[in-house]
Amino acid sequence: MSGGHSKEYDDGFKSFLKDPDYYNNPHQNSTQAFNDFERGWTQALKRYPEQKSASSKPPTRRTIPSSQKEKISPEQKKIRNAYKKIRE
Repeated sequence: MSGGHSKEYDDGFKSFLKDPDYYNNPHQNSTQAFNDFERGWTQALKRYPEQKSASSKPPTRRTIPSSQKEKISPEQKKIRNAYKKIRE
C-alpha cells in the first residue's frame, strides 16, 4: 500500500478497510496530515467499492466543532462532495 505515500495516507486507507461505515480522521483540519488521511480513505473507497456499507447512509463522521467548520479548504469540500456522489 505504501508505494511512496505518507503514513497518514496509509492510515486512512487501512481505516476504510477496517470499517467503511465509520470515517474518523484523527488529524487537525486544514493540515497536510488531515488531507493525506482523507486521500487514503477515499482511495480505498474507490479501489474497494464492495467494502461500501450495505446501508445507503454516508459513513459516520466525527463531529467537527463549529469553530473549525469555516476552516474547511475548497479541496476538502470537493472531496466531501465526491463522497456524497459515490454513496448515491
